[in-house]
Amino acid sequence: MRQKADILSTMADLAPTPGDEREPLLDVLRALALCVVLVDNTMVSFSGSSYLPDDSPDYFLNESLTGMLFRLLVNLRSMTVMSILFGLGFSMQLARARARTHERGATATYLRRLVVMFGFGIGHVVLLWWGDILWLYALAGLLLLPCRKAGTRTLLVLGLLLAILPRVVVAIPSIEAAVLASKATVHQAKAGMLAAIYGQDYGRVVAAHLRMVIAVHVGSAAWFLPWLGGRFILGFVAGRHRIFERHGEGHLPLFRRLALAGLAVAAVGAAVRMAVMGRTLGLPLMVAVRFFDQAAVLASVVMGMSLVVLVMQHARCRRGLSVLVPIGRMPLTTYLSQTVISTFLFYGWGLGLAHHVQGAKTALIGLLVFAFQLAMATAWIRRYRLGPMEWVWRTLTYGRRQPMRRDAAPFRKEPDPGLSA
Repeated sequence: MRQKADILSTMADLAPTPGDEREPLLDVLRALALCVVLVDNTMVSFSGSSYLPDDSPDYFLNESLTGMLFRLLVNLRSMTVMSILFGLGFSMQLARARARTHERGATATYLRRLVVMFGFGIGHVVLLWWGDILWLYALAGLLLLPCRKAGTRTLLVLGLLLAILPRVVVAIPSIEAAVLASKATVHQAKAGMLAAIYGQDYGRVVAAHLRMVIAVHVGSAAWFLPWLGGRFILGFVAGRHRIFERHGEGHLPLFRRLALAGLAVAAVGAAVRMAVMGRTLGLPLMVAVRFFDQAAVLASVVMGMSLVVLVMQHARCRRGLSVLVPIGRMPLTTYLSQTVISTFLFYGWGLGLAHHVQGAKTALIGLLVFAFQLAMATAWIRRYRLGPMEWVWRTLTYGRRQPMRRDAAPFRKEPDPGLSA
């Protein structure tokens, strides 16, 4: 009975952070990442561009300027930021639990969060879009559990290796053939996806999404989950040392060094990419290029996050960026609603813009959708503590209904006596 009370007490302590205790910097970073997520997904998937033949004039990567900017500024960046913030969030949960000496309850709560996240992801895949990342986040999130007692240096080395090497190793043809679906299978799934997008049969879209999941995600999980896990671990280390607290003001020299180092590595990676563009590469050179690509992605994200921290030290800039905070407070709602809005705009069962709009124009549409979401989130957060999907997620996780309206009673810090008796 005492153990049950301890666990319930921990669940209360791990309840959602009240708005006045949140760190605005993290909400800003999360919102910026979600903006890039939307631009990325709109240009690649929702518009149907990535399902076109590589030699199609509408395939946006064939536009030299658009393709180059996409590779340098968008591709994989948003996923890396969100992954780092995911790991950081777990470390914050553990810190709160350890303050009350109930780490076992923290682990149980974390696992429940992953189970609910996995359910959201599967529902997202089946009903809306094959490219959902939530179910993969839930699986990769299990990799954080063994990291709780590891040393910082060990975690940094492990995180960096996992964040870079899986994508490099899978570039080796023999390994690629062993773990990934054949190119013919992927091309067939893409052709079916494109036909479904252009059509008006919603059931056909759902079937095409499931075929894409099998063709793309099932095989790639062998490298993708460790790749995600490496980013989670790096975020876990950042959260353990609380480098983002109080707008990061206690670690400004570190963020300056990270910004400069990130710029240097990203510049080298970009230079390597441009030097080999259009060339046929042998295996050693191809592996080296992939290594620099992955290092550049990680470095550019570290640079970008560090620059945001440095910019937020100025009061005027902080006020300007704080406009994004409402999006950062309801990321799950934002992410899922991006799919609903974008598929309606581009798929045949909606407005069917995929027939008519490709390339850089789709990025503009993505930005307009994000502006609409920001307006809606701002209005919502003025009245409610949580976004609607965040409320569902946390209510299921903590096993009791969470307060929603801002004028409701605050989050409980102690368990209900009736539950702990």
